[in-house]
Amino acid sequence: MDILVPLLVVYFSLAGSLLGVMTGLAPGIHVNTLALLLLTLYVPIQGSLSWVCGALDVSVALVPLLVSSLIISAAVVHSFVDFIPSVFLGAPDESEVLSVLPGHRLLLAGKGQEAVRCAAVGSMVGALVAMMLIVPMKFLMGPPLDLYETLSPFIPYVLIIVLVLLILSEGRDPLVRASIDIRSGGIERMGSVVSISPPIPVDGESVHISGIVSTMSPNRWQLSNSFGKWDLVARDSCPLGFATVSGTWRITRRRWRKVSVAASIAFISGILGFVVLNARLPGHQTFGGLGETPLFPLLTGLFGLPTLLFSLNSRRIPAQEGSPAVDADVLPALKGAALGGFVGWFPGVTSTAGGVIGSLLSRRKRTDSYSRARDFVTMVSAIGTSASVFSLAALAIIGRGRSGAMVAIKDILGKEGLEALSSPLSSELSLLLLSVLVSSGIGYVVTLHLGKSFSKRMAGLNPRKLTIVIIVILFVLVSVFNGIPGLIVLGVSAVIGVIPPRVGVSRVHLTGCLLVPIIIFFAGLEPALIALLGG
Repeated sequence: MDILVPLLVVYFSLAGSLLGVMTGLAPGIHVNTLALLLLTLYVPIQGSLSWVCGALDVSVALVPLLVSSLIISAAVVHSFVDFIPSVFLGAPDESEVLSVLPGHRLLLAGKGQEAVRCAAVGSMVGALVAMMLIVPMKFLMGPPLDLYETLSPFIPYVLIIVLVLLILSEGRDPLVRASIDIRSGGIERMGSVVSISPPIPVDGESVHISGIVSTMSPNRWQLSNSFGKWDLVARDSCPLGFATVSGTWRITRRRWRKVSVAASIAFISGILGFVVLNARLPGHQTFGGLGETPLFPLLTGLFGLPTLLFSLNSRRIPAQEGSPAVDADVLPALKGAALGGFVGWFPGVTSTAGGVIGSLLSRRKRTDSYSRARDFVTMVSAIGTSASVFSLAALAIIGRGRSGAMVAIKDILGKEGLEALSSPLSSELSLLLLSVLVSSGIGYVVTLHLGKSFSKRMAGLNPRKLTIVIIVILFVLVSVFNGIPGLIVLGVSAVIGVIPPRVGVSRVHLTGCLLVPIIIFFAGLEPALIALLGG
């Protein structure tokens, strides 16, 4: 191999790393957007690079590989850097601290730089582990063992299990409901409401309280006064109006409310994803933009735009501590790297979903909330970066892209390029792994540097203006790529995307937009449902 070839790959890896830094620092803009743009502009890019290759006396057949190295480098660096805006932009109010992401929790405690360091270490470990495993995986999942062919019939069942685990991860609802059991007590009419002090509901304790009794349904009554409202549990009908009731408190917890809400969100987003991916929207022929994949407005609306909208009302970033006093734990990173192999191979499973599953399966319990937050950040970062590398393995072994970046690389390489990538001793795969190695080193250094810089410069700032600019850019990109139909998808998706934080459940259930259509496809129900939609 000519020494100029790996040098060119390194050069394009540096250029891709720069692009990855740019997309990573822009919240709401994913590297898949960049890959889509490069794929759209590939023809003029190919012409320019062919001239460069001719001038350097290098085969023009190298052009697809160089562009592919640029894309995968951008994807790897993006997986490092994108944690920075997720931590430093859109920090919620203190009243919402228990419901925010672990990175935000660390930021509000003045440990933003520590969170970024954990993310950088996790991503680096994830990249290195994935690179070490990619060649053995090639021989296991591909020829001669062909384990993928053996496992592929079980993909829909695995995805169903993943979806169920995500829904069940919500656990019990922290909210409780207090009611008054008057079956062993009684109710007495009175002329006016007497309120002396607010009641303190304690399960099983006696209660004597006055208020207004009203009916909620034929067999349900409620007592209300200036301190609250409580359901009444009675044998017979209760007289309406002013009354004093005697009984005992009953405290119940709504165990399945969050689970049922999570299931509903997963189902709704799944149906939306299926309709968007398989049905034609009004105006697609006249105002279809560049006619690119509807995944861009769908995912932007569900995940990117709601986060940015909530960030508009975020409070100023608190003062941050200096250099982290605690180093990141490598064990969560190793666990994340292993889960990244699962995420990179199974379609529709995101790194956040992998992180939730990893937390459910973890036997290591931390008592310190900040330690748990650091471990989660480290694990999810390792999952995201290792999944990017493992998706390259999936492309090399089975010829299928598991991410937008890999789909773009697949189209750029073409049939001949994929065959060369899948050969037993592929020089093309070695060169792309060189890009991964170079971009991982750059991503690690840049992430640590930017984390330190953001900690010093953004304390006390309100990033509202930057957020507004990014929202405008997203609307412009959707208009260009997908036209009026894309804006419709963006709007509907955003409406659904704001629901999870409003009702107190995780956004991870919105990944039903990918999981449900894939499950439908593998279950063989897609043709019948498309016919039902009139597609």
